[in-house]
Amino acid sequence: MKIALVTDAWLPQVNGVVTTLLELVRDLESRQHQVLVIHPGQFKTKPCPGYSGIDLAQQPRELLGSGDSSGAIQDQTLSGLFRH
Repeated sequence: MKIALVTDAWLPQVNGVVTTLLELVRDLESRQHQVLVIHPGQFKTKPCPGYSGIDLAQQPRELLGSGDSSGAIQDQTLSGLFRH
């Protein structure tokens, strides 16, 4: 299957959520699934007010695809989408 994982918790953060998601991706890939991880590190970001260490993606449409633009998700036929 082709699976997209969309998350706000990813490396370089170190916490239980990131650890769990890394293990999930490793397990899925070991079972021959293709996993596309969409995370804030792929975008221009700004700090989340009130939550130090958490960054919010700005203008994610370029990667995700919207309207006439082409993006990573739009260009793929996915079997599943997991949003955290």
